[in-house]
Amino acid sequence: MKQQPTSQQVNVPLQTPVFQGHRHLRIALVGMPNSGKTTLFQAVSATSVHTGELTGTHHTYDECAVQIGFDEARLVDLPSIQSLNNLPHEDLVTLQYLLWGDQLPLVSAHEQSAPPAPFAPPDVIIQVVDATALDRHLELTLELSQIGKPMVLALNMMDEARKKGIHINSRTLSEQLGIPVVPTVLQMGHGIPELFAAATAA
Repeated sequence: MKQQPTSQQVNVPLQTPVFQGHRHLRIALVGMPNSGKTTLFQAVSATSVHTGELTGTHHTYDECAVQIGFDEARLVDLPSIQSLNNLPHEDLVTLQYLLWGDQLPLVSAHEQSAPPAPFAPPDVIIQVVDATALDRHLELTLELSQIGKPMVLALNMMDEARKKGIHINSRTLSEQLGIPVVPTVLQMGHGIPELFAAATAA
C-alpha cells in the first residue's frame, strides 16, 4: 500500500514585535511648508480623522489610524515648521510634543501649562522634504536628529527634481545622514508603502 505524503506546516516569520492594540506605533509627520507632508497624510487617512489644537496655540494637528501590514499606527500630521532654533511660542509647542507628548518633564512640574497634546510622543518621526530644495530642508533634518528618536526621510517631489536636472542618490544620502531615505512622489502615491515599511522597521 502506497503511503500518502504528509502535509507539512509552513511557518511564516513575522517581524517582532508586532505593533498592535495598546502597543501601536505613533508616527509624527514633520516638514517645512509645501514639502508634501499634508499630501501624505491625506493619501493614507481614512474618514475618521481627529483634528485638534496644540495646547495654547491656534495651530492644528490631524490624527488618524494607519494599517501597515500586521502593524497598527496612529499618524499625527503636525503644523509645518521651518527650524527648531529660536522658535516662537506656537512653534515651540510642536517641539515640546515631539519631545514629551502628554507627559511634561519634571523640570516643568512647577508650571501650570497643560501638555502640548493629549497623546503620547511619537515613536518615529517621518520628515517630508522637497527634493528640489534639499539643502534648505536638510538643516531641519540635522536639528530633528538631535531629538534622539528614530527618523525616516521622505524624499518627495523626485519627479520635479528630475525635470530640473537634479539627481539625488538616496542610498548615499541615507548613509551620510544615518537614517533611512525613501524617494517618493506623494502627489501620485509613489513610495508610500516603502515609506511606512521603513518607519515600522526604524
